[in-house]
Amino acid sequence: MMELYKIWADFSTIDFSSNSFYGKIPNAIGNLTSLHHLNFSHNALNGSIPKSFGQLKNLESLDLSVNQLAGPIPEELGELTFLEVLNLSYNKLVGKIPKGRQMQTFSAESFEGNPGLCGFPLHTNCSHTDDNGNGLTPREHDDLEEKREIEWEYVCAAVGYVVGCGSIMWLLLLCQSFRERYFGKIEEVVEDMFISRDMRRRRARRAAARNRVSRRQ
Repeated sequence: MMELYKIWADFSTIDFSSNSFYGKIPNAIGNLTSLHHLNFSHNALNGSIPKSFGQLKNLESLDLSVNQLAGPIPEELGELTFLEVLNLSYNKLVGKIPKGRQMQTFSAESFEGNPGLCGFPLHTNCSHTDDNGNGLTPREHDDLEEKREIEWEYVCAAVGYVVGCGSIMWLLLLCQSFRERYFGKIEEVVEDMFISRDMRRRRARRAAARNRVSRRQ
């Protein structure tokens, strides 16, 4: 590992491709305003693309392909008017591809391998993301749908409970024959409960009496 206390701001080309770099891309890259070519491809970088890339007004080539970058593509990239080469393929980027004078000139190959991206030049329409979750990733959308299904299960259970109780109350109020059978059944259950309790008490008394007799003998 090497710690650089200061980076020469006049760098015009940085190529860190095909290494084993991991972690987030530092925001300080945006201070290298003289950069014309930047290549971080084929690493294990994660996190999001820094918005500070929008400060690289002289950037002509940007390659961030084959990493694990996530989140949306910053709108600031659409403001880079000198950008001629862009490769963001095979990451985990999501959301709508930003508009810009240069962004609309790149082919679909610049964005392929990112299932969560949508919009021109890809053939994936962004309308489905707006309808299903305001640009959520597929996994987040599935979690949201599962949560909605669980909520509907609770709603259905509550509705069934209310309808069942309401039906019984309606029958009790308006149907005399049902009311008589209903309360008669309740009386039978209560009587059975008391009879069972008395039988248990009698058995307990008999057992206690037998124990006392056996002790005396």
